[in-house]
Amino acid sequence: MKPLKNITGFSSWLMRIALILVMFVFFIPLFMDFKLNTLDFYIASAFIVFSVLLFAGGFFSTPLTVVSALILFGLSVFKTVIVFNGKLNGEFATWLLIATVCSYFITHGNK
Repeated sequence: MKPLKNITGFSSWLMRIALILVMFVFFIPLFMDFKLNTLDFYIASAFIVFSVLLFAGGFFSTPLTVVSALILFGLSVFKTVIVFNGKLNGEFATWLLIATVCSYFITHGNK
């Protein structure tokens, strides 16, 4: 069976939309608490800003997409390491999946 190469662009946009929705669901409550003295606020802010930039990078330039994905990848790996408690759970798998999506955008840009 041959892959459907005609919907590659559609798949890329679905990943962008899903990534931005997941980031907003995870981090809007932390961001809205507006506790400037916590590390969680700054991590949430970075995830929100760079998710929006990754989405916007689809309209503008490849470097914006790649740089945003690189930062989101690093933050996702950081969160993956933090939530890992020796057992596989849903939160660990979610962060690993987000890191994987970001690695796709690092390697492919806006293709």
